[in-house]
Amino acid sequence: MISIKERGIVDQKSLKIKTFMRRFSMLKNKVKEMLKNGESTLGLVCNLISPQLTEIFGLTGFDFDIFDMEHGAYSFETLEKLVRVAKLYDMVPMARVPENSPKTILRALDAGCLGIVVPQIESKEEAQRFIDSTKYPPKGIRGTNWKTAAGQWGNYNASEYMAAADKNILRIIQIETKTGLDNIEEIVSVEDIDVVLIGASDLSASMGYPGNPGAPEVQEAIDHIIDTSKKAGIVIGGGGGTDKEKMADSQKRGVRMYFANPAVFIRKNSQEIASSIKETFIY
Repeated sequence: MISIKERGIVDQKSLKIKTFMRRFSMLKNKVKEMLKNGESTLGLVCNLISPQLTEIFGLTGFDFDIFDMEHGAYSFETLEKLVRVAKLYDMVPMARVPENSPKTILRALDAGCLGIVVPQIESKEEAQRFIDSTKYPPKGIRGTNWKTAAGQWGNYNASEYMAAADKNILRIIQIETKTGLDNIEEIVSVEDIDVVLIGASDLSASMGYPGNPGAPEVQEAIDHIIDTSKKAGIVIGGGGGTDKEKMADSQKRGVRMYFANPAVFIRKNSQEIASSIKETFIY
């Protein structure tokens, strides 16, 4: 039989274990772990500002949600709220920031994002500034404050939290201009880039083929970006679809992080449902 004193010791140990698990469970980035293990992953690039939709996306099996601050009307206050919803439904919350600004990246990370996408990277220096902005000193320049949503308002041990945060942030760059294409070898030489996302539409426009990412010259450029990134050990990100042959070809080319645009499939499905119902009308 366990004495009251012994029971107290057991309860204290149990509490310490539970506290430790609670503290560090929210810092785990399952998408980063999946990619490191050679797995594929599917998520969203979303400019629809809705906690209800974020819940639904989490319930339907998406692995991550990238809140699109580049093309969406997000405030940082709204971002923090949606990040919290995503975490509750086991989606890794990330943000595509509108610019490669250390202060903007800092605020997205402090809101609790576990991944950052920076658009229009065009040089090694720009890529390095992005990486530095996601890391605490002395490895980077991220402002030091763990008493934020990301740090559970100071619930973490400061030094352990900062080390875990540096380790678990997923760092994604977008290559979507001819200048970025021309400098791709130098760009991917920067350490700790996890994913290269190819912005095919913007790239095609930059190359003189607006609205035509399927142009042979654009596809050759995309192949070059993919091959160069793979040689550097960096995962490729791209659009996901339901065509199994295209998806198999995409994975053979090296894509393992897939994105879907919820505005597109919500509009398409809504249109199909409305048309189907109206076809039943007799008056």
